[in-house]
Amino acid sequence: MGLTPGLAAAMFLGVPIAAHASVGTGVGASPIVLDRPAEPGHSYDLPKLYLVNTGSELAHYTVRVRRYTPSSAREIPSSWVAIGAADIVLAAGQGTTVALRLSVPPGAAPGKYASNLVAGTVTPGQATGASLGAQAATDLRFSVASSQVGFSWQLPPLASYAVGVAALLLLLLVIGWRLGVRVQVQRRS
Repeated sequence: MGLTPGLAAAMFLGVPIAAHASVGTGVGASPIVLDRPAEPGHSYDLPKLYLVNTGSELAHYTVRVRRYTPSSAREIPSSWVAIGAADIVLAAGQGTTVALRLSVPPGAAPGKYASNLVAGTVTPGQATGASLGAQAATDLRFSVASSQVGFSWQLPPLASYAVGVAALLLLLLVIGWRLGVRVQVQRRS
């Protein structure tokens, strides 16, 4: 696709050219948050992402996971989040919701995770080169529970010793009773 002689002359002479089309992207303002800790090896349906074309022309969109917002939480690997549609086409002013599914792999480290869901315009069929576009992002947050199986609790060190001594005394009393050993305690006058 080349320049027309009129467009080339206008650019050479510095004549402003009015552009009437605009591109735009909007997403819901609320962060996407899983309402309970995720268990390693399980999958969860996340709240849907609201996406709207805020521009004046038909546009193609993609959604991806990428961290833009600084956080002390672990970064969410993009492979953990399945996005419902690879290519979304919206007319000017049209909105839609995008399904999201979180799959936490077995052995995932426990703790808090945070990244962003980024929706942006794309030029269909363009593999390389520059293109104008618009992006919008919202937070994605959840926590991963510890993968320990069963009930676990710890006593403070001093309490652990006291429980151990009490258990040993109880064991000695049971053994003595089974062997017929009798202990009498008497007070001397």
